[in-house]
Amino acid sequence: MPIGEVVAATVPVAALRGLGTSPLVAWVRSASIPVPLTVTGEGVAFLGADVWHNDAGITGAGVKVAVIDGGFNGYASLLGDDLPGAVTTHNYCTSFTGTGHGTAVAEIVHEVAPGAELYLICIETLA
Repeated sequence: MPIGEVVAATVPVAALRGLGTSPLVAWVRSASIPVPLTVTGEGVAFLGADVWHNDAGITGAGVKVAVIDGGFNGYASLLGDDLPGAVTTHNYCTSFTGTGHGTAVAEIVHEVAPGAELYLICIETLA
């Protein structure tokens, strides 16, 4: 699958040596697989975001934020509540809803910057 100038491919191990010596190939390596960590929310007040919201009127309006993660399970049920009413999604995964980690991160971003436009981008490798 081409992504920019990077191609992620599944090839037999025996073919890697020949692929790596091709003049058309800059480098070959194993795909890096992201491993999401569990994040416990600390709240908008703990981060001081409430001061920015209430006192300075800064809410992230006019800003675009991309959450790049391994899955967004359950995100659709949170639209208009814990997430903005609409988000833009891009799926480079076998299953966009593979895990809920990205959904949790998007919720935190929305709490801290409720006026920001969210992009949810699902990836399985760094390619």
